[in-house]
Amino acid sequence: ADWRFGNPFTGTTSLAKLETSHCFLWAAGTRAILYEWWNTSLGLGGRYSSCHYTPNQLTLDVTAQSINGAACVWQQWQINMDLSYKIHWFIPYLGVKYLDAQTSLSGFSVPISSSLAESNSFENRDSIGFYLGCTLSNGDYFMVNLEGRVIDEEAISLSCDFRF
Repeated sequence: ADWRFGNPFTGTTSLAKLETSHCFLWAAGTRAILYEWWNTSLGLGGRYSSCHYTPNQLTLDVTAQSINGAACVWQQWQINMDLSYKIHWFIPYLGVKYLDAQTSLSGFSVPISSSLAESNSFENRDSIGFYLGCTLSNGDYFMVNLEGRVIDEEAISLSCDFRF
C-alpha cells in the first residue's frame, strides 16, 4: 500500500510504502432472494471479511524504517440489494450497497500520517456504492461473473465456478 500525508509542522509531504506478507483472508456471507416475478429477482445480501497482515517492509520517503512489533488489521462488512433479470443463460444485474471498511496500523516506529502518530485507523471515504454486472450460467455446472463497482470503491472482478 502507498499513501501520502502532509506534515503540518514542516509543510512537507511524505510518501509511505508498506509491504505485507500474503495472509489468509476469511469471509462469511449470505444472500437471499426477497421477491421473484417471472425472470426478475430482487435480492438482499451481507458479508463480513477480515485479515491480519504481517508487515514486511516500511519505507518513508524512500528510507527503510523499523517494523518490529508493527501490525496491520483489515476488515469490512457490507449489506447489498440488487435487481436481476434472467435471459436464458445470461443474467444482468445492478445493485446498491453499504460498505464499512477499516484498516488499523499499529506499532510503527515512525509517524505514518499527518497526525504524526505511530498508530492509525483508516476507513472508507464513501459508504454507499453501486455495482453492475452480468453472469453466464447454465444453473448446474458452471458460472462466469463479471462485475464493476463504483463510488465507494473502484473495482472490476471476474470470477468462475465449475461444479462437479
